[in-house]
Amino acid sequence: MRARSLTIGEGEGRRSALRDERRHADRARGDEIVLDSHATLGPVDPQLGQYPAASILAAVEVQQKHDDNTLILADMSRKAIFQVETFVRQFASSGRLEPVRAREAARILASGV
Repeated sequence: MRARSLTIGEGEGRRSALRDERRHADRARGDEIVLDSHATLGPVDPQLGQYPAASILAAVEVQQKHDDNTLILADMSRKAIFQVETFVRQFASSGRLEPVRAREAARILASGV
């Protein structure tokens, strides 16, 4: 049975619970996540391994010869950023933001800039 709500960060364990939640957000299930009033969620910009997707794309913009692995990571980065932007834009525009503002917010959140 799926929980109707999930409360993160009450009392003494707030910081460790939030840190753990960020690492394991994909395991959280419920209809809503209730956070402490001082809690924040991190950025949604995609990461490929230890590298931000936006940084990989910036690296391949430098005019030099890139190895195949870097070019493959750049292709994956473009796709990951597109996927995150699409999700954030749809979420933000579903009655929360105007489409133009939702698109701009999605770009900023997905690229980390």
